[in-house]
Amino acid sequence: MNKTDSPNRIIRNRLAVLLYRFYLLIVYPLKPQMDNTQLALYVLIK
Repeated sequence: MNKTDSPNRIIRNRLAVLLYRFYLLIVYPLKPQMDNTQLALYVLIK
């Protein structure tokens, strides 16, 4: 189980970082009305 979980976690972490950067670069500038708490919650949920 652990051998299959660790690569998946690494892939998920990399995808999460890429999505987070993509969101900050493109979506966040378009929505300046969102405060940091909503942004953090949105990133954590997605």
